[in-house]
Amino acid sequence: MKNSSKIITGLIAVFAIVGYVFGCKGVTNFKTKTKTIVIKDNETDRKTIEKLLAKDSISNGGTVFNTVASATGLWSKVKPGRYEIKNGASAYEIIKALKNGLQKPVKLTIIKVRTTGELAKLIGKNFSIDSASFHKNFLNAASLKSFGVDSTTFLSSIIPNTFEIYFDANGKTILKKIFDDSKTFWTKDRKEKAEKLGFSTHQIITLASIVEEESTIADEKGNIASVYINRVRKKMKLQADPTVKFAMKNFAARQITYDMLKYPSPYNTYYAAGLMPGPICTPSTKTIDAVLDSPETPYLFFVANSDFSGKHIFTTNDKEHEMYANLWRKALAQQQQIKKDREAAKRADTLK
Repeated sequence: MKNSSKIITGLIAVFAIVGYVFGCKGVTNFKTKTKTIVIKDNETDRKTIEKLLAKDSISNGGTVFNTVASATGLWSKVKPGRYEIKNGASAYEIIKALKNGLQKPVKLTIIKVRTTGELAKLIGKNFSIDSASFHKNFLNAASLKSFGVDSTTFLSSIIPNTFEIYFDANGKTILKKIFDDSKTFWTKDRKEKAEKLGFSTHQIITLASIVEEESTIADEKGNIASVYINRVRKKMKLQADPTVKFAMKNFAARQITYDMLKYPSPYNTYYAAGLMPGPICTPSTKTIDAVLDSPETPYLFFVANSDFSGKHIFTTNDKEHEMYANLWRKALAQQQQIKKDREAAKRADTLK
């Protein structure tokens, strides 16, 4: 009897050692340095995890990994999340990560957002929470109020940046991270510049959002900002084309027609006087600083240069502005005609 007990104990020890050795061996079968897997809330069952690991060549066929996973009780303890698995990782290392939720943070990059719907879509694409739930539960009036913002100040509370947030973070955690970063951005120096210009931080971002949509040329942004600042001070309508697109939610519009100018909205600066209630997008930090550091100029107008360089011509009066605007319209019409002629010639060639 004693000998039998010793044999059983010995066999258990052997199996334990063999299991440990196999568990410590690398089980991955991919060539890159790392592989990222995403496990959603409803995907923590054994069958789904096995498929996921096999699909991404993480469990090397599955036999060793699945055996060790079963022995360690993994299948009932998998935590949802975004995991980064290193090439050559052992079964134990992978199991430890999945059981303890040792995730790799998501790098959420916000560049330009125009609406709550766009933000919700971005969040749904990068995190476990779906876009509809995020929009309904965290972008409503009550939720935004808890952060001290509303539908008009919402966009001015988002400063484009890259945020590291865990995949399974809830909506409140995600928004807090984003809004807290906005508070950090507004240093004493930036606040003093805004005050010197006679605007609140919200109004500066509202101005910057127009500048952001008007030009991608960095050295022009200060002058563009000066035009709108001058018009605000003179109580002139801003007449900014991008605000019409925002008001109509027609962001793909290539040209603004006369009828569009009459669209009734406080965001349409051809229709309503003064600044819009809030931003029409989230401007970059460079654009915000361009507004804060904008030069004092006499400019009240600007129009695209007819050489199609992407640059603008700045003027102080309506007469000069109309002259350059007509040059732009003429050049645009010529360009469109050339395009039509080329297309007609191409169609003629195909018929030969």
